[in-house]
Amino acid sequence: MLLLALNAILTSCGGLFNPRSLQLVPYESPMVRFKYTVPPYTNINGGLRQISLDTAPFPSIVEPLCKNVTCPIQNGTYTKDVVWPNLSGTSTMKWFDPDATLLLCIRLKERLNNRALTLWNSRNAH
Repeated sequence: MLLLALNAILTSCGGLFNPRSLQLVPYESPMVRFKYTVPPYTNINGGLRQISLDTAPFPSIVEPLCKNVTCPIQNGTYTKDVVWPNLSGTSTMKWFDPDATLLLCIRLKERLNNRALTLWNSRNAH
């Protein structure tokens, strides 16, 4: 129920793949949908995906890129849905190739709507 009270700002923060058409798709966990373009002559068979929670005292989530993306990654335009951690604050997802080149970066800044937070607090003040 609290998820519907979120205001979110999605931005691209760089990378070779030029993410665009960023959308927040509300579910039980927020989902980010985006399109990205892989340039010609690209053939990536590995790397890392990192999600860092910039305003929370939690360690970054780091996992193999090909666990979440079909590899090899080659030239074309793709649409991807990513389940995002359901936390208030700022978080960043980065994709890196095996040489640590930044492929994609998306930042999600979430904040609670003051009116919804007041309603939530008044209902749960018992």
